[in-house]
Amino acid sequence: MTWDETTGRDLPPEWPAIRQRVKDRAGGRCQWVLPSGKRCPRDGTDADHKGSKNDHGMHNLRWLCKFHHGKRTAIQGFMARRAKKKPRRPPEQHPNR
Repeated sequence: MTWDETTGRDLPPEWPAIRQRVKDRAGGRCQWVLPSGKRCPRDGTDADHKGSKNDHGMHNLRWLCKFHHGKRTAIQGFMARRAKKKPRRPPEQHPNR
């Protein structure tokens, strides 16, 4: 594995070739599906892991534009922060009640 400074994680040495295969499979176009059911019309820029970030198989990768990759990353970050949040304690009852 090699460290990728742009993502801050380990990627396999063959990552550039994997990334190119993902791009070629998508025809260079973003694979994000819009609410209308159509694919995003933008050119893709990034390979995105749909599931586990450690699974670099083609079944787990898709090609996204910068906007949708950023949206996906923001959602993942929000979910990770939410999962780490400690549950709030219920308010304590006053001793005289």
